[in-house]
Amino acid sequence: MLGKLLKYEIKATSRTFLPLFGVLLLFTLINKLFFIINPSHFSLPQGISMTVYVVTLVGIIVVTLLITIQRFYKNLLGDEGYLMFTLPVRPWQLIVSKLTVSGMWNIASTAVAILSVLVMVLGSADLYAFPRVWTEMMQDMRLAMGMSPALFFFELALLILGGLAMGIMVIYLSIALGHQLNSKKLLGSFGAFLLTTTVIQSVTTFVVWLLSKLLSGHGFGEWLNSLSFAAGTQLGMWTGIVYEIIITAACFALTNWLLKKRLNLE
Repeated sequence: MLGKLLKYEIKATSRTFLPLFGVLLLFTLINKLFFIINPSHFSLPQGISMTVYVVTLVGIIVVTLLITIQRFYKNLLGDEGYLMFTLPVRPWQLIVSKLTVSGMWNIASTAVAILSVLVMVLGSADLYAFPRVWTEMMQDMRLAMGMSPALFFFELALLILGGLAMGIMVIYLSIALGHQLNSKKLLGSFGAFLLTTTVIQSVTTFVVWLLSKLLSGHGFGEWLNSLSFAAGTQLGMWTGIVYEIIITAACFALTNWLLKKRLNLE
């Protein structure tokens, strides 16, 4: 059933994202063609085309955030929620489907935006030189960091994905908390978001302070200073990944409990 939920969610959201991606790539090519044909002359059509390009690029970022909020808020806790919660699925499956597809579109939007910018700024000479430059950069990273660049990028990808999942789950939890109110639920969700982020930051600060106090007398600081750059980098990245997993899991569990035990669709 989770597969059907994912398929439905992708189908519903692709109606918004795919046309946006198409418009962005179209005006990317149009502007690139303008620059190739006459790079020294800025015409009115070129100005209009560039304006549409910039607006679309910014619009994709804004729409991605809005769709992340709207699909959870309207589809689960709005009028559509009466239908969604009559399906033979558990609340956690609904959350997973929203989280997965929202994360997918966030990644896709970022990738399309980066690709668009690269097409705009890179020339044919840059593309020919890219393999050589990339190889040299990887060699320099290996020498400077003392670790495999592939391992570094793998851990960085995990860190980014964890941060994305954590951010989305904080939004979902805030919406679920705001819907505990009988009125002004949107305002309540915004207030819950501020409260949730404040609590997370406060708890994180307290835990870091407590750990530093507990470990300060056991040579922990000396051990950290003795670490190599590669070991210190990996320790920091995996600490961040574990932190993101804990916060995401906590937000997921609380959101699931609210949808299961304290669902309010009125």
